[in-house]
Amino acid sequence: MASRRQHPRERRHGVGDTNRAVLFGAIGALLVGVVVVSIVLSRAGGNGSAPSSADRFMHLHGLAAPSWAANRLYISTHSALIEVDQAGQWRFISEERHDFMGFGHHPDQPNTMYSSGHPAPGSDLPNPIGFMRSEDGGVSWEPVSLQGQVDFHVMSISAADPNVIYGWNASGQAGLYRSSDGGRTWDRPAAAELMSQGSVFAIATDPTDANRLLAGTAAGLWESTDGGESWSQLILGIPITAVSFAPGSSTTVITYVADGQTGLVQIDDVKAAPTSTRLLGLVLPPEDAVLYVAGDLDSGVMYAGTAAASLFGTSDAGGTWEQLAREGERLEAGE
Repeated sequence: MASRRQHPRERRHGVGDTNRAVLFGAIGALLVGVVVVSIVLSRAGGNGSAPSSADRFMHLHGLAAPSWAANRLYISTHSALIEVDQAGQWRFISEERHDFMGFGHHPDQPNTMYSSGHPAPGSDLPNPIGFMRSEDGGVSWEPVSLQGQVDFHVMSISAADPNVIYGWNASGQAGLYRSSDGGRTWDRPAAAELMSQGSVFAIATDPTDANRLLAGTAAGLWESTDGGESWSQLILGIPITAVSFAPGSSTTVITYVADGQTGLVQIDDVKAAPTSTRLLGLVLPPEDAVLYVAGDLDSGVMYAGTAAASLFGTSDAGGTWEQLAREGERLEAGE
Protein backbone atom coordinates (compact mmCIF):
# COMPACT_ATOMS: atom_id res chain seq x y z
CA MET A 1 0.00 0.00 0.00
CA ALA A 2 1.22 3.50 -0.74
CA SER A 3 2.43 5.68 2.13
CA ARG A 4 0.10 8.55 2.98
CA ARG A 5 0.86 9.36 6.64
CA GLN A 6 3.70 9.56 9.13
CA HIS A 7 5.07 6.44 10.76
CA PRO A 8 3.72 5.67 14.24
CA ARG A 9 5.75 6.73 17.25
CA GLU A 10 5.54 6.64 21.03
CA ARG A 11 4.31 9.81 22.77
CA ARG A 12 2.03 11.01 25.54
CA HIS A 13 -1.53 12.06 24.88
CA GLY A 14 -2.02 15.78 24.57
CA VAL A 15 -5.35 17.57 24.43
CA GLY A 16 -5.04 19.97 21.50
CA ASP A 17 -7.36 22.76 20.44
CA THR A 18 -9.95 21.70 17.90
CA ASN A 19 -12.97 23.22 16.27
CA ARG A 20 -15.44 20.86 17.92
CA ALA A 21 -18.47 22.70 16.62
CA VAL A 22 -17.37 22.02 13.04
CA LEU A 23 -16.24 18.47 13.71
CA PHE A 24 -19.22 17.20 15.67
CA GLY A 25 -21.70 19.17 13.63
CA ALA A 26 -20.44 17.36 10.53
CA ILE A 27 -20.41 13.95 12.22
CA GLY A 28 -23.86 14.46 13.72
CA ALA A 29 -25.32 15.47 10.40
CA LEU A 30 -23.90 12.40 8.71
CA LEU A 31 -25.12 10.08 11.44
CA VAL A 32 -28.71 11.28 11.26
CA GLY A 33 -28.67 11.20 7.47
CA VAL A 34 -29.43 14.84 6.73
CA VAL A 35 -26.32 15.59 4.68
CA VAL A 36 -27.11 15.77 0.97
CA VAL A 37 -24.48 13.82 -0.93
CA SER A 38 -24.53 13.90 -4.72
CA ILE A 39 -23.19 10.38 -5.18
CA VAL A 40 -24.99 7.94 -7.46
CA LEU A 41 -24.73 4.20 -6.90
CA SER A 42 -22.80 2.51 -9.66
CA ARG A 43 -24.89 0.22 -11.89
CA ALA A 44 -27.80 0.64 -9.52
CA GLY A 45 -30.75 -1.69 -9.75
CA GLY A 46 -34.07 -1.90 -7.94
CA ASN A 47 -34.94 -3.98 -4.92
CA GLY A 48 -34.03 -7.61 -5.33
CA SER A 49 -31.09 -7.02 -7.65
CA ALA A 50 -27.45 -7.05 -6.59
CA PRO A 51 -25.10 -5.35 -9.06
CA SER A 52 -21.62 -6.80 -9.47
CA SER A 53 -19.65 -3.58 -9.11
CA ALA A 54 -19.55 -1.09 -6.24
CA ASP A 55 -17.54 1.92 -7.34
CA ARG A 56 -19.60 4.52 -5.46
CA PHE A 57 -21.71 4.57 -2.33
CA MET A 58 -23.54 7.02 -0.07
CA HIS A 59 -22.44 7.33 3.58
CA LEU A 60 -20.32 4.75 5.40
CA HIS A 61 -22.12 3.26 8.40
CA GLY A 62 -19.90 0.35 9.47
CA LEU A 63 -16.98 -1.97 8.74
CA ALA A 64 -16.37 -5.65 9.45
CA ALA A 65 -13.48 -8.01 8.77
CA PRO A 66 -14.73 -11.23 10.42
CA SER A 67 -12.24 -13.94 11.31
CA TRP A 68 -14.52 -16.42 9.53
CA ALA A 69 -14.29 -14.44 6.27
CA ALA A 70 -10.57 -14.53 5.53
CA ASN A 71 -9.26 -11.51 3.60
CA ARG A 72 -12.73 -10.05 3.09
CA LEU A 73 -14.02 -6.67 4.18
CA TYR A 74 -17.68 -5.67 4.54
CA ILE A 75 -18.80 -2.04 4.26
CA SER A 76 -22.29 -1.05 5.33
CA THR A 77 -23.62 2.03 3.56
CA HIS A 78 -26.70 4.21 3.20
CA SER A 79 -28.06 2.12 0.34
CA ALA A 80 -26.43 -1.31 0.33
CA LEU A 81 -23.91 -3.71 1.85
CA ILE A 82 -20.59 -3.99 0.01
CA GLU A 83 -18.16 -6.91 0.04
CA VAL A 84 -14.48 -6.45 -0.85
CA ASP A 85 -13.12 -9.90 -1.70
CA GLN A 86 -9.62 -11.41 -1.59
CA ALA A 87 -8.89 -10.16 -5.10
CA GLY A 88 -9.81 -6.61 -4.11
CA GLN A 89 -13.06 -6.59 -6.09
CA TRP A 90 -15.90 -4.46 -4.68
CA ARG A 91 -19.49 -5.60 -5.14
CA PHE A 92 -22.92 -4.93 -3.68
CA ILE A 93 -24.16 -8.13 -2.04
CA SER A 94 -27.42 -7.22 -0.29
CA GLU A 95 -30.57 -8.09 -2.24
CA GLU A 96 -32.39 -5.06 -0.84
CA ARG A 97 -30.90 -1.57 -0.64
CA HIS A 98 -31.56 -0.89 3.03
CA ASP A 99 -29.75 1.83 4.95
CA PHE A 100 -27.54 -0.46 7.05
CA MET A 101 -26.83 1.26 10.39
CA GLY A 102 -25.18 -0.25 13.45
CA PHE A 103 -23.66 -3.03 11.36
CA GLY A 104 -21.97 -5.97 13.15
CA HIS A 105 -21.23 -9.67 12.85
CA HIS A 106 -21.22 -12.86 14.93
CA PRO A 107 -17.68 -13.51 16.19
CA ASP A 108 -17.49 -17.18 15.23
CA GLN A 109 -20.66 -18.24 13.40
CA PRO A 110 -19.90 -17.92 9.66
CA ASN A 111 -22.13 -15.68 7.53
CA THR A 112 -24.15 -14.35 10.48
CA MET A 113 -24.47 -10.57 10.53
CA TYR A 114 -26.60 -7.98 12.32
CA SER A 115 -27.81 -4.51 11.42
CA SER A 116 -30.40 -1.82 12.01
CA GLY A 117 -31.32 1.31 10.07
CA HIS A 118 -33.99 2.22 7.53
CA PRO A 119 -35.80 0.23 4.82
CA ALA A 120 -35.00 0.50 1.12
CA PRO A 121 -37.34 2.55 -1.11
CA GLY A 122 -40.39 0.45 -1.92
CA SER A 123 -39.83 -1.95 0.99
CA ASP A 124 -42.82 -2.90 3.14
CA LEU A 125 -40.67 -2.99 6.28
CA PRO A 126 -41.43 -0.40 8.98
CA ASN A 127 -39.18 2.63 9.41
CA PRO A 128 -36.95 2.31 11.34
CA ILE A 129 -36.23 -1.35 10.67
CA GLY A 130 -35.27 -2.23 14.25
CA PHE A 131 -32.89 -5.14 14.72
CA MET A 132 -32.35 -7.55 11.82
CA ARG A 133 -30.14 -10.56 11.07
CA SER A 134 -28.58 -12.19 8.02
CA GLU A 135 -27.46 -15.82 7.95
CA ASP A 136 -26.15 -15.87 4.38
CA GLY A 137 -23.33 -13.37 4.57
CA GLY A 138 -25.44 -10.26 4.10
CA VAL A 139 -27.34 -11.25 0.97
CA SER A 140 -30.77 -11.43 2.62
CA TRP A 141 -32.02 -10.00 5.92
CA GLU A 142 -34.77 -10.96 8.34
CA PRO A 143 -36.26 -8.51 10.88
CA VAL A 144 -35.97 -9.96 14.39
CA SER A 145 -37.22 -7.36 16.89
CA LEU A 146 -37.96 -3.70 17.66
CA GLN A 147 -39.44 -2.96 14.20
CA GLY A 148 -40.57 0.65 13.96
CA GLN A 149 -39.00 1.40 17.35
CA VAL A 150 -35.23 1.70 17.14
CA ASP A 151 -32.48 2.81 14.80
CA PHE A 152 -29.23 1.54 16.30
CA HIS A 153 -26.46 3.78 15.00
CA VAL A 154 -23.84 1.65 16.74
CA MET A 155 -23.95 -1.94 17.97
CA SER A 156 -21.51 -4.28 19.67
CA ILE A 157 -21.74 -8.07 19.77
CA SER A 158 -19.92 -9.75 22.64
CA ALA A 159 -17.17 -12.21 21.68
CA ALA A 160 -17.31 -13.65 25.20
CA ASP A 161 -21.05 -14.40 24.85
CA PRO A 162 -22.46 -13.74 21.34
CA ASN A 163 -25.99 -13.76 22.73
CA VAL A 164 -25.19 -10.45 24.42
CA ILE A 165 -25.65 -7.48 22.08
CA TYR A 166 -25.58 -3.76 22.85
CA GLY A 167 -27.07 -1.03 20.69
CA TRP A 168 -27.27 2.75 20.93
CA ASN A 169 -30.62 3.94 19.61
CA ALA A 170 -30.74 7.35 17.95
CA SER A 171 -34.51 7.68 17.47
CA GLY A 172 -37.67 7.34 19.55
CA GLN A 173 -36.66 6.21 23.04
CA ALA A 174 -32.99 7.04 22.53
CA GLY A 175 -30.24 5.47 24.58
CA LEU A 176 -28.57 2.15 25.35
CA TYR A 177 -30.29 -1.19 24.73
CA ARG A 178 -29.06 -4.66 25.71
CA SER A 179 -30.11 -8.13 24.59
CA SER A 180 -29.08 -11.39 26.28
CA ASP A 181 -30.76 -13.73 23.78
CA GLY A 182 -29.24 -12.80 20.43
CA GLY A 183 -31.50 -9.82 19.78
CA ARG A 184 -34.94 -11.39 20.30
CA THR A 185 -35.73 -9.36 23.42
CA TRP A 186 -34.14 -6.22 24.86
CA ASP A 187 -33.87 -4.29 28.11
CA ARG A 188 -32.65 -0.75 28.71
CA PRO A 189 -29.73 -0.22 31.09
CA ALA A 190 -29.96 3.10 32.91
CA ALA A 191 -26.70 4.47 31.45
CA ALA A 192 -27.44 7.88 32.97
CA GLU A 193 -23.86 9.08 32.55
CA LEU A 194 -23.89 8.32 28.83
CA MET A 195 -27.32 9.85 28.32
CA SER A 196 -25.94 13.12 29.66
CA GLN A 197 -23.20 13.12 27.00
CA GLY A 198 -25.54 13.41 24.03
CA SER A 199 -24.03 11.63 21.02
CA VAL A 200 -22.35 8.27 21.54
CA PHE A 201 -20.11 7.58 18.55
CA ALA A 202 -18.84 4.07 19.36
CA ILE A 203 -19.42 1.12 21.69
CA ALA A 204 -17.06 -1.85 22.15
CA THR A 205 -17.50 -4.92 24.35
CA ASP A 206 -14.56 -6.50 26.17
CA PRO A 207 -13.91 -9.79 24.29
CA THR A 208 -13.34 -11.57 27.63
CA ASP A 209 -16.26 -10.10 29.61
CA ALA A 210 -19.75 -9.52 28.19
CA ASN A 211 -20.62 -7.11 31.01
CA ARG A 212 -17.72 -4.72 30.38
CA LEU A 213 -17.90 -2.20 27.57
CA LEU A 214 -16.37 1.08 26.44
CA ALA A 215 -18.06 4.03 24.77
CA GLY A 216 -16.55 6.90 22.82
CA THR A 217 -18.20 10.32 23.17
CA ALA A 218 -17.47 13.98 22.54
CA ALA A 219 -16.38 14.22 26.18
CA GLY A 220 -14.01 11.26 26.24
CA LEU A 221 -13.86 7.50 26.77
CA TRP A 222 -16.27 5.85 29.22
CA GLU A 223 -16.33 2.39 30.82
CA SER A 224 -19.08 0.18 32.24
CA THR A 225 -18.45 -3.06 34.13
CA ASP A 226 -22.08 -3.89 34.91
CA GLY A 227 -23.64 -4.38 31.50
CA GLY A 228 -24.14 -0.70 30.76
CA GLU A 229 -26.04 0.28 33.92
CA SER A 230 -23.41 2.67 35.29
CA TRP A 231 -20.40 4.37 33.68
CA SER A 232 -17.14 6.02 34.72
CA GLN A 233 -14.75 8.10 32.63
CA LEU A 234 -11.36 6.70 31.62
CA ILE A 235 -10.19 9.56 29.39
CA LEU A 236 -11.44 13.05 30.13
CA GLY A 237 -12.13 15.94 27.81
CA ILE A 238 -10.85 14.42 24.58
CA PRO A 239 -13.38 13.56 21.85
CA ILE A 240 -13.26 9.82 21.06
CA THR A 241 -15.12 8.85 17.88
CA ALA A 242 -14.04 5.20 17.38
CA VAL A 243 -13.34 2.39 19.86
CA SER A 244 -12.35 -1.22 19.24
CA PHE A 245 -10.77 -3.86 21.47
CA ALA A 246 -7.88 -5.84 20.03
CA PRO A 247 -9.07 -9.44 19.44
CA GLY A 248 -8.92 -11.45 22.67
CA SER A 249 -7.56 -8.57 24.74
CA SER A 250 -9.25 -6.81 27.64
CA THR A 251 -6.60 -4.08 27.83
CA THR A 252 -5.49 -3.11 24.32
CA VAL A 253 -7.84 -0.71 22.53
CA ILE A 254 -7.78 1.11 19.19
CA THR A 255 -9.36 4.57 19.37
CA TYR A 256 -9.63 7.69 17.26
CA VAL A 257 -8.81 10.81 19.25
CA ALA A 258 -10.36 13.75 17.40
CA ASP A 259 -8.23 16.49 18.93
CA GLY A 260 -6.67 17.60 15.65
CA GLN A 261 -3.27 16.07 16.31
CA THR A 262 -3.46 12.55 17.77
CA GLY A 263 -5.75 10.64 15.40
CA LEU A 264 -5.85 6.85 15.38
CA VAL A 265 -3.95 5.30 18.29
CA GLN A 266 -3.36 2.00 20.03
CA ILE A 267 -3.65 2.19 23.81
CA ASP A 268 -1.90 -0.84 25.31
CA ASP A 269 -3.49 -0.48 28.74
CA VAL A 270 -6.75 1.44 28.59
CA LYS A 271 -7.04 1.39 32.39
CA ALA A 272 -3.82 3.42 32.61
CA ALA A 273 -4.69 5.89 29.85
CA PRO A 274 -3.64 8.51 29.15
CA THR A 275 -0.06 7.26 29.27
CA SER A 276 2.23 6.23 26.44
CA THR A 277 0.35 5.24 23.30
CA ARG A 278 1.36 4.13 19.85
CA LEU A 279 0.28 6.55 17.18
CA LEU A 280 -1.01 4.72 14.11
CA GLY A 281 -0.25 7.50 11.66
CA LEU A 282 -3.77 8.42 10.55
CA VAL A 283 -4.83 11.99 11.37
CA LEU A 284 -7.74 13.51 9.43
CA PRO A 285 -8.72 17.14 8.77
CA PRO A 286 -10.78 18.76 11.56
CA GLU A 287 -14.05 18.36 9.61
CA ASP A 288 -13.69 14.56 9.46
CA ALA A 289 -13.07 11.72 11.94
CA VAL A 290 -12.70 7.94 11.96
CA LEU A 291 -15.91 6.32 13.18
CA TYR A 292 -15.26 2.63 12.42
CA VAL A 293 -12.24 0.34 12.48
CA ALA A 294 -11.93 -3.29 11.44
CA GLY A 295 -9.10 -5.78 11.20
CA ASP A 296 -6.29 -6.93 13.45
CA LEU A 297 -3.04 -5.07 14.05
CA ASP A 298 -1.31 -8.36 14.96
CA SER A 299 -1.75 -9.41 11.33
CA GLY A 300 -0.86 -5.89 10.20
CA VAL A 301 -4.12 -5.40 8.30
CA MET A 302 -6.60 -2.76 9.46
CA TYR A 303 -9.26 -0.55 7.90
CA ALA A 304 -10.65 2.80 9.03
CA GLY A 305 -13.93 4.34 7.82
CA THR A 306 -14.74 8.00 8.31
CA ALA A 307 -17.71 10.30 8.80
CA ALA A 308 -17.12 11.79 5.35
CA ALA A 309 -17.41 8.35 3.65
CA SER A 310 -13.67 7.86 3.16
CA LEU A 311 -11.93 4.51 3.68
CA PHE A 312 -8.28 3.88 4.55
CA GLY A 313 -6.32 0.65 4.84
CA THR A 314 -2.94 -0.44 6.21
CA SER A 315 -1.11 -3.73 5.72
CA ASP A 316 1.81 -2.93 8.06
CA ALA A 317 0.05 -2.17 11.36
CA GLY A 318 -0.23 1.54 10.72
CA GLY A 319 3.23 2.12 9.33
CA THR A 320 1.71 3.38 6.09
CA TRP A 321 -1.86 3.97 4.94
CA GLU A 322 -3.56 3.87 1.55
CA GLN A 323 -6.79 5.73 0.88
CA LEU A 324 -9.23 3.26 -0.69
CA ALA A 325 -12.27 5.54 -1.03
CA ARG A 326 -12.82 9.29 -0.89
CA GLU A 327 -16.24 10.81 -0.13
CA GLY A 328 -17.99 7.65 -1.22
CA GLU A 329 -15.98 7.02 -4.39
CA ARG A 330 -13.68 4.04 -4.70
CA LEU A 331 -10.09 4.93 -5.59
CA GLU A 332 -7.76 2.96 -7.81
CA ALA A 333 -4.30 2.08 -6.45
CA GLY A 334 -2.07 5.10 -6.43
CA GLU A 335 -4.81 7.74 -6.63
